Amino acid sequence: MRYPASTRRAPGAQAVIYADLRLAWELLATGTEVTYRGNVNGSGWFDLPFASPVALTAGTYWLGFIDGSETEGIGYAYDEVSNSRAYNENTFSSGPTSPFGSATKDDEQASIYATYTLSSAPPIPRRRRSRHRAARAHADRAPRFLDP
Repeated sequence: MRYPASTRRAPGAQAVIYADLRLAWELLATGTEVTYRGNVNGSGWFDLPFASPVALTAGTYWLGFIDGSETEGIGYAYDEVSNSRAYNENTFSSGPTSPFGSATKDDEQASIYATYTLSSAPPIPRRRRSRHRAARAHADRAPRFLDP
């Protein structure tokens, strides 16, 4: 996962992925802790890695990060989009909560993205046979479909 960093310094940051379960957001993965240093990393996109790939099924997810509580923490770029960011107050040392908990929403749609790889292609739907066909089974052979 990557997001654009400013030149400010934070004590640490981690990527998080939450499943959107409508009534609650379940924490699915927490990334490896990294430290941003403006004099080393500069500005631009900053990686927030996971120790290993995170397997996700089709669904809706919230991508985010947790960082230190310093007021000079990592900055991020955003667009103004109504109710697009949800956040809560956690100490970095206690880690992200699961479920997410009480959220405050605002209009800061953060510029965060993740790269992914499909582990397999989705199944191709099979054409269903007409309901007017009937199956007849015989003890000595496999069922077969008969046209009416």
